[in-house]
Amino acid sequence: MIWIKYASIYGISILFAFIVAGIISKNNTDEYFGRTNSKIMKGIAILAVMLCHLMGTFGGGTTLFTPLGGIGVSIFLMLSAYGINESYTRGDCFWWRKRIVAVFIPYFIIQCILYWPFHKFNIIDFVLDVTLISPRYHNGWYLNYLLICYIFFYLVMRVPFLKNHKITVFAVLSVASFFVKRNQSRTSDVFFDRYSFVRIQGV
Repeated sequence: MIWIKYASIYGISILFAFIVAGIISKNNTDEYFGRTNSKIMKGIAILAVMLCHLMGTFGGGTTLFTPLGGIGVSIFLMLSAYGINESYTRGDCFWWRKRIVAVFIPYFIIQCILYWPFHKFNIIDFVLDVTLISPRYHNGWYLNYLLICYIFFYLVMRVPFLKNHKITVFAVLSVASFFVKRNQSRTSDVFFDRYSFVRIQGV
């Protein structure tokens, strides 16, 4: 069966990634969440998400690999939170500019080239899409979630009282977001409760 073939290829790839990660981590002095180890973990997360989507498309209905998608996304969210917090702690006040250039501008360009020329144009939907308030791309929910997390982080860190109690504040926000249900009438919407307690682990 074709899904066994693809599963074997990517399963071996993930196993190989863990082996390489172990070798590299053993041979360098990088801290647990240093740049090298973070890249390794992101690579493993990418393979996990790819395997999830690949099996969802070509797996003939199998759901054995579905949990890998959530695991990969959780790894990315945790590393993202850790990276932002470390950047801010080191005095990088322009961390948000890097995120705009690396994440949001590419989405804007791709949507303008690959999505909107082939769909009915509506200025309101276009603005909501490219600003990630309501992405039209069905996997755009992840960027929408990142945007909201970035905004919350920025607001918390800008208020001295909230900054001094950031763990408590983020814990409260995590609990609150757990009960927030998004309207799922659009493909880009998502339940926030799915990843509510992931990012606080990175902070």
